[in-house]
Amino acid sequence: MIALAVCVGASALPSAYAQNVTPATDPVVQIFAKKEGLTAEEADRRLRLRMAAGEALQKIVEVMPDRFAGKTFTENPMVVTVRLTGADPVPSRIVDTRYGRVTYHFVVGAPHSLNELRSVVGSGKIQTLFPEHQGIMVDGERGVIVVELTEKDFENSYESEALDVRRMFSVPIELKKAAAPVKLLSAPQVRGPAR
Repeated sequence: MIALAVCVGASALPSAYAQNVTPATDPVVQIFAKKEGLTAEEADRRLRLRMAAGEALQKIVEVMPDRFAGKTFTENPMVVTVRLTGADPVPSRIVDTRYGRVTYHFVVGAPHSLNELRSVVGSGKIQTLFPEHQGIMVDGERGVIVVELTEKDFENSYESEALDVRRMFSVPIELKKAAAPVKLLSAPQVRGPAR
């Protein structure tokens, strides 16, 4: 996922830079190729197919933004499974891109859209309940809000408390122990001119 974001960022660079980068010299492609055991050319194709799949999905979801509840994907072949709220079925779609074919399957019946979950996070109420949180995010693959807590706070928050929070907001919320505590940075001190 990080490689995809970096690759998308690289495509926004000036064209002179983009013209000088090849799959053999692109560090993002090289890292992905090594991680996945691929040639640079195949890694480049897959990364570009992922970007094309995301762009096509955005266009598909634009007609039903309030139903979009998340997605997962598999490669070789590229299949994107899109979760939707509601019961109205949506037929599968096949999109051919210059990097390969993408098949979209739609699964209906998700209880909440990503917009609904983001709205709950944006309300600030979860942050108020867990002021020492280490992070709050919407997991788009599973359709759940994840609240990361320090080890101490996680151990003090019992499953019943998590259940109470889920009931309060009527959305799935998962409490998770943060990998490492994060210290919030204070604003930098600004010094005036020397006198």
